[in-house]
Amino acid sequence: QGEWVNEKEEIYFYHQRLKIIDLSDKANQPMLSSDSNFVLIFNGELYNFQILKKELASKGHKFRSNSDTEVVLASYIEWGVDCLKYFEGMFAFAIYDFKKSYIFIGRDITGEKPLYYFKDKNHFICASELKPILKYPGLIKTINYNALDGFLSSGYFYNEQTIIKNVSKLKPAHSLIYDLKSREIYRNKYWSIPDYSNALNNLSRQDLSNSLDSLIDNSVKKQIVADVPIGVLLSGGLDSSIVAAKASQYVSKINTYNVRFSHNNQYDESSYAKKISKFFNTEHHELESDLISPSMLESLIEKLDEPIADSSIIPTYLICNLVSKNCKVLLGGGGGDELFGGYHHYSR
Repeated sequence: QGEWVNEKEEIYFYHQRLKIIDLSDKANQPMLSSDSNFVLIFNGELYNFQILKKELASKGHKFRSNSDTEVVLASYIEWGVDCLKYFEGMFAFAIYDFKKSYIFIGRDITGEKPLYYFKDKNHFICASELKPILKYPGLIKTINYNALDGFLSSGYFYNEQTIIKNVSKLKPAHSLIYDLKSREIYRNKYWSIPDYSNALNNLSRQDLSNSLDSLIDNSVKKQIVADVPIGVLLSGGLDSSIVAAKASQYVSKINTYNVRFSHNNQYDESSYAKKISKFFNTEHHELESDLISPSMLESLIEKLDEPIADSSIIPTYLICNLVSKNCKVLLGGGGGDELFGGYHHYSR
């Protein structure tokens, strides 16, 4: 845990770090720039930080750590708010710029990392969880019924809305500036899905297949960079099996994890996971899940910021509880069905 406080300006930065890259204290946060003009708190990972670090070093930037956090800070110093256009990863961050007297916050292009914020006449609070904002005594905790209506019909909260009135989420691919003098907020969308329609017309089925293979390969390769053990959550399904196949090309005897639901054959896919593990020669770990109980649901709810309509959060919670004792970083196949229309209900 770390904190940085400027009592004169009434700015308070707090951070709890999960060490993944550069485990030394040099990478601790909040991180202050060498000239003390900028302070950063950062949640997530920058997958292209090594490439950016080389480019920034060629421009004269000096680095005291091997962390991606310091690369985020140097990128802002070099490119200002345009730094987001250079980032490839999952992230939410806040930077205090002494010179410009504002707080700059940014969120990754698909919103993989959450970023909540609240503003009243004199205060601005942002956090990667809703819970800290709920501690603010000036917040009236009222249910946002418009947001609840959308959640009950679609299973998620639309746009910036949250379950609590007057608390918002920064949209994916957006940044926000909070001006400390005017107390005003300025939002900006820094990325949109490119229009590939013309390019696709000239590509064959084989071209598209090769391109997809290359994209998945590069994605996995970039995400296995860590200074802690890495594993793959291997369900035995198509998505996680592809990730395990790619990871095993770059890490010999990579750890794969599967949770066996021996009390429920409908959800137990451990036999498929074993076959995939054997084929790719992974270090396979099979864990037995506990029975789902009301007390387990209570502890799960305490860890959530907002209601979630997806029942898979229950096995995910069980899996993460078990695997976290052995491994800090896990790759998985989650998101594949969303990107490729894999669920039957998408046809409706």
